[in-house]
Amino acid sequence: MRKILNIFLNIVLLVRALSKRNKRILFALSVVIILIMAPIIIYSLLRLGKAEAFSATGGTITYSGGYTIHTFTTSGTFTPDSSGTVEYLVVGGGGSGGASVGGGGGAGGFRTATGFAVTAQAYTVTVGAGGSGPAQESDGNNGSNSVFSTITSTGGGKGSGGANGGGFAAGNGGSGGGGNDYLLNNPDTQGPGTGTGGQGNNGGSAGTDIDNGGAGGGGASAVGQNITALGGGDGGAGTASSISGSSVTYAGGGGGVVWWEDSSRPWGTGGAGGGGNSAQSAGTAGSAGTANTGGGGGGGWGYSGGAGGAGGSGIVIIRYPTPDTAPLISSPTKTPIHGSDATLGGDVTSDGGDTITGRGVCVGASSNPALGGNCFSTSGTTGVFTVSATSLTQNTLYHYRAYATNSVGTSYTTDDTFTTLALDNYLVTVVTPQTAGVCATGTNSVTARDSTNTTITTDTSTVDMTSSGTGITFYTTSGCSASTTQYTLSSGVSNIYYKTNKAQSFTITATKNGSSETGTSSSITVNPGSQTRLVVTLPSQTFTDGSGNSGSVDNQIAGVQFVITKISATDDYFNVITSYSGAKTLAYSGPSSSMGAPSYTTSVSFTNGQSTTTLSTTLYAPETTTITVTDGGSYGYASSSLTINPRGINIRGKVEFRGKVDFQP
Repeated sequence: MRKILNIFLNIVLLVRALSKRNKRILFALSVVIILIMAPIIIYSLLRLGKAEAFSATGGTITYSGGYTIHTFTTSGTFTPDSSGTVEYLVVGGGGSGGASVGGGGGAGGFRTATGFAVTAQAYTVTVGAGGSGPAQESDGNNGSNSVFSTITSTGGGKGSGGANGGGFAAGNGGSGGGGNDYLLNNPDTQGPGTGTGGQGNNGGSAGTDIDNGGAGGGGASAVGQNITALGGGDGGAGTASSISGSSVTYAGGGGGVVWWEDSSRPWGTGGAGGGGNSAQSAGTAGSAGTANTGGGGGGGWGYSGGAGGAGGSGIVIIRYPTPDTAPLISSPTKTPIHGSDATLGGDVTSDGGDTITGRGVCVGASSNPALGGNCFSTSGTTGVFTVSATSLTQNTLYHYRAYATNSVGTSYTTDDTFTTLALDNYLVTVVTPQTAGVCATGTNSVTARDSTNTTITTDTSTVDMTSSGTGITFYTTSGCSASTTQYTLSSGVSNIYYKTNKAQSFTITATKNGSSETGTSSSITVNPGSQTRLVVTLPSQTFTDGSGNSGSVDNQIAGVQFVITKISATDDYFNVITSYSGAKTLAYSGPSSSMGAPSYTTSVSFTNGQSTTTLSTTLYAPETTTITVTDGGSYGYASSSLTINPRGINIRGKVEFRGKVDFQP
């Protein structure tokens, strides 16, 4: 931006010099300057607040809220790649708590600021250790300093401790250790430690009452609590910082112990920010300050076993605005994979400091597929994502890369491959029941599937159709007009159309033409159609359900009784109507009554669509005829032809012929 302004000022000076000679030149050049500089200035203003190209190495690097964050929990090196400014937090190690009716340890020094200038060099970062916890009647230990460049946060002061005939003074530091009052001390009372200005606070004070105990260590935001007749002093509160991307409180003072012979009084608790609690039962040690918070250790209990708690280690955190770069994306994924689609994805680990405007996966037949090719996108910013890559060819090797785009550019994962699954089987879907003689209704189809039984939507295979039934015919359309034995799938599916005149149960099988992939439907039931016939089965004939009568009819003799084999209630295709049952009154027609009225069995019982009564019949007129049966005028259907021969002449006794006798056939 500064360079742009310098260029603009130089142009203005040039125009001013020229304008002294000619005002027209001034006007013309002013217009040109406005046209050239306006978009440049607008762009520069839009870029204000954007991070310059500055980055560094060292510590544990994370990203949050547009910042690159370097966290040092142990000592290391921070190395910028160019000049810039950073924000820092430096917390020293916490002081230990005092032993034997000890005061709480002071918190490590707390320093934080923005706009700290760095250059392209290696900066040593020191993370101060917490002061080690002392044994009973032993002196405590101050925490160690934490350092970044010229910034030093002083380690916290140790808490005061007790000793028979002596005693140990509280330490000075980032925050001071808490004082104590112990019967066996000489003198009884040990004063508090002093905190460092701008880094922490003083420790709490001890009184003169031998029943008191230990005071709280100082914290970054508050002085340690004095001991009182009510109990041990609490550690001073620490200070919260969001430099890590979330709010964390650091540098709390350790709690002072209650008098060891008066456990009914409350013990001192550690200050917010990692301060350790004091010992809470006879002969126990104070709690340690929390690691990497700079919290002071808690004071130890009485004479026997009352060790002080160790101080928590310090921490150094450095952050700066993440420079605008192309996004970071990794971990390409490829599961599950099917015959014509695959679930692919990646992990956008950084938005590059700018808004993600696109992300997805590109797929191709050769390595490193990119935008402009076959790509599949999804909305979102950082994090793991998946997309469904569709319309893929089965049993084919594909390359793929996940990508993410912002205003700076597009980043891709490394190239990876997968192979789509091959055709494995067909799903034959049918609707049941159907009706004999009617083109199958509903959606009956064949679907190509892979080994996971997922539809292959790009399959265009041709299948041969067969069935386990009798008289099943396949057709090209729903009208069942033109027959076929094959279907060609489109988008992995084809409807199938079929018809049969026979009531039956069967399955349909689709097999890939010229191959072995196959699939068979569930059982299909075809029911008879509506009842339309009463079919008469004559002597020597056989009736077959779904086919009708077969066999030659025996001729009968006029006037001689015979038995009709059976009568069956059927549809148009001779499928027996099993619901036709019970007693029926039948009417017969067809044979002549010229030589005497025919005799029929008219009261007939039916079970499951077929007669069970003996159908005695006598016809008197020699002729060739048919018999039609109805039950009150319905369902008539002519039988096969029946020939009735004349009855033979039976002569008994003496016959005398006179004259000429002419025998006619």
